[in-house]
Amino acid sequence: MSVAEFDPENLPDWAGEWIDATGASKGHLWDGEVFSAPPAPAASSADVNAERDRRILRGTTVVLASGLAIPLVGDATTQSNLQGLAITAQQLIDAGTGSTTTNFRDALNEIHVLTQPQVLELWAGAMAYVTAVFEASWALKDGMGLIPADYRADTHWPS
Repeated sequence: MSVAEFDPENLPDWAGEWIDATGASKGHLWDGEVFSAPPAPAASSADVNAERDRRILRGTTVVLASGLAIPLVGDATTQSNLQGLAITAQQLIDAGTGSTTTNFRDALNEIHVLTQPQVLELWAGAMAYVTAVFEASWALKDGMGLIPADYRADTHWPS
């Protein structure tokens, strides 16, 4: 039948049995009563890696043995700076001049005057945080079964 021959008064019997699909789109599921959106895709290793990277970039606060709290961001520049400062600190300690101080500007733009052992302590704390975040991501990806849907929840990650 062509469009020109269509007669709305003479519809086939099945024409009145159409299901209302208002709001449904490709991929929606029909359960016999209503359409529903398809389930979200399972989390992937790439999703966990993105969350890992976000948390590392956000940074942490390292509390030194003296009680001094130093907030850090985890960008590559800060990590590289801390690594260089730690190498220099170790060299100064080895040379017997570990009591010299180094200025360090934290994530809040505050300057801290640190001894060389404190520089090493700061670096060790920062690296411990990064290591803990990596280990948390491995636990999520290597666990039995699928990556949990709540993989972004703080309960899965170090604070």
